[in-house]
Amino acid sequence: MEWFEEWFGEEYLQLNPHRDDAEAERAVALIAGVVGLRPGCRVLDVACGAGRHARALRRAGARCVGLDL
Repeated sequence: MEWFEEWFGEEYLQLNPHRDDAEAERAVALIAGVVGLRPGCRVLDVACGAGRHARALRRAGARCVGLDL
């Protein structure tokens, strides 16, 4: 098993149930307000993990690419 599978597998979700899509949506709303995120803007999500924020950014209209190990 790779380290990231061990660290961010099912146990991670069980230990951190608050880190869900709703939390990502709230974070993206905050970021969008601060930086003036507009539909179609390009965003690079570095260390995106499972991609919660990248998916939320795409739903907000951003052209988002996520990178992780």
